[in-house]
Amino acid sequence: MFGSFVRDIMTRKVVTVEPTDTLRLAATQLSRKNISGMPVVGPDGKVVGVLSEKDIIRVLREKTGLSLPGSLFTLILETSEARQKDVLSRCRTVLDEARVSAAMSSPAKTISPDTLTLEAARLMISLHVNRMPVVEGGKLVGIVSRTNVLTLYHGRE
Repeated sequence: MFGSFVRDIMTRKVVTVEPTDTLRLAATQLSRKNISGMPVVGPDGKVVGVLSEKDIIRVLREKTGLSLPGSLFTLILETSEARQKDVLSRCRTVLDEARVSAAMSSPAKTISPDTLTLEAARLMISLHVNRMPVVEGGKLVGIVSRTNVLTLYHGRE
């Protein structure tokens, strides 16, 4: 099972953003595609970082004072409509103004399509990442995530 290669399990249609894109565009992509992170690709097509929901939330916390998940519950349960609107307005402003480059993890930790799946899993665990862009010849060719690895394991039981 883990004798397979990353190329056998990676996702080939990769959703990406550019460093100059807004966090709103990135958050929209994550939400619409139902993913939790994606590679950041520069104008030359090279992977320059990785952006995750966690990265966006970190920037929202830093710039608005929002602390999740506690503040999410506070926001939902808040009885003051003015307070809700203020926090939401500040979050929207940050999403509109902040760039992906300010939030992404960089440099990106990448792997080759010829990496063994077991080695990819070990790397993700040791690096504390949930996904790794797959690069060949300097270009993005896919992404392997914990879901890809877990699906491989579950599918072979």
